[in-house]
Amino acid sequence: MQKICFALLFVAACGKSDSKKQEGASSGDCTAACEHTMDLALADIDKNMAAVGDPEMAAKLRAEVDKSRASDLATCVSHCQAGRLDPACALAAKTIDGAMSCTSKGGGAAGKTPVEPPAERRDEDWPKATLREVADRVGGVAFTLKIPTELQEQEADRSDTGRGWDFPNLPFSQPRFRVSLVDAFPGTVEEGLEYYGVDEGKQIVQQEHTGDRFVLLYEADTYVVAQVIVRAGDRGVDCYGTHSGNNLTRKDLIGPWLVEVCSTLTVTAPSP
Repeated sequence: MQKICFALLFVAACGKSDSKKQEGASSGDCTAACEHTMDLALADIDKNMAAVGDPEMAAKLRAEVDKSRASDLATCVSHCQAGRLDPACALAAKTIDGAMSCTSKGGGAAGKTPVEPPAERRDEDWPKATLREVADRVGGVAFTLKIPTELQEQEADRSDTGRGWDFPNLPFSQPRFRVSLVDAFPGTVEEGLEYYGVDEGKQIVQQEHTGDRFVLLYEADTYVVAQVIVRAGDRGVDCYGTHSGNNLTRKDLIGPWLVEVCSTLTVTAPSP
């Protein structure tokens, strides 16, 4: 809800209006850009409410937007003419996130290009995704991992012993990964299964122990999970990869791919 309201009133984040007009930003250009931005925000509401199945809330939000549309539009145009919104950039945006990237708190927004979030992928497409290497530490243990380029680190999932990456704005309908420190490296497959509590309600697809690496892949009706633990001295570093929800259509493809991504986990420097 907070994200939706912020999207609709994004101009408030630009601060107070400036008396200096942005060169080339006419009232007509700014009006068109602001109307387009508000339409993108409404489309975002529809998408989010459809995802949670709440048409009543969607109607309520739309009514609130309609009620304040004239004043919000006037405020947006004012900020645009003060140089805090690039109208050409906003008009080129295809999503509300892209339009919001066309703003500037201190003016000087002209010449921007909208920064659009990545497009969602189908399950069939994820195994072909380009990977990028990330390097970090958990509990003093340095590691590297190759994850899909689209995934971004989530500050809310960052702690002394863990790091998480997911898809922008769609953390639960696209694959996600997390690296964390575990107190002890499992000595056997059985110890690993006991650690993760794999019970009868989960189907084990893959399980193996190769001395310095433990691999587990299991699934249920609505999700699939990969766990790869790499030895780090007496402890271990775990990569957790998962995909769930209505968008999960090919567990047979996604499961092995999650293992493949997590298997790029490398401990580069165990903690002292």
